[in-house]
Amino acid sequence: MKSIVSFNLRVNVLNDGIHAWDFRKKDVFEYLNASNYDYIGFQEANKDMYDELKESLTNYDSFGIGRDERGEAIPVFIKKGIAEVLETNTFWLSETPLFESMVPGSKYPRIATYVVLITKDQEILIFFNTHLDYASDQVCFEQAKHLVSYMRKIEQKYKGALILTGDFNQLPSSATINYLSQVFHSVYENKKNIQLTFHGFTNQVQGEPIDYIFYNDLIAIDSFNIIHHQNKHRYLSDHYPILATFNIRGKL
Repeated sequence: MKSIVSFNLRVNVLNDGIHAWDFRKKDVFEYLNASNYDYIGFQEANKDMYDELKESLTNYDSFGIGRDERGEAIPVFIKKGIAEVLETNTFWLSETPLFESMVPGSKYPRIATYVVLITKDQEILIFFNTHLDYASDQVCFEQAKHLVSYMRKIEQKYKGALILTGDFNQLPSSATINYLSQVFHSVYENKKNIQLTFHGFTNQVQGEPIDYIFYNDLIAIDSFNIIHHQNKHRYLSDHYPILATFNIRGKL
């Protein structure tokens, strides 16, 4: 059984006060090192945060670059020794994916980072991670179409199991999520899994998600959890991490 987490860290901003990254990061590092997940897709990691993640999560290899000169990234972390990397890249969700760019209406350039792996069991796993914009459903929909186009090329090239994590900034009823749910399976196909994932540094749990895990037919999900972790009202982030365990159907 393999484990994968999607985790929006909340970018480091001072106006978060007691919830700012410097007050949370020790708990984040301790939690992740204790949990020892196989695959992690982070969102909202600015350059300093990314450097600290690499320094603290020493049992992981990391992949991904920043979306622009400010360096905010959506890095992928893979536990060392569980797979060999065949290909990795970061691209922009636009008509020019290999150059810094964005679709009309987007607040920031948006990217996806992926890693193609061959596991010790000789299984191909294609792991994508992304963070769509918050501007509007239409903007996210356009970004999602660029994302799927790129993903399909990699999927056809390697013909392997594919899994996508990320903060999509849209609810399940949105055009963006409806589109992605027609292309891939979602952990929320089981309606019991649908709960709030963005809580804004509160104890709220009722609501709908904006963080998702999608996957193709070669992935078999065993379990799914939204992690309501906190320590004396100190939160890991303003998003709950989401966790799935899974197997890969078939081998090379």
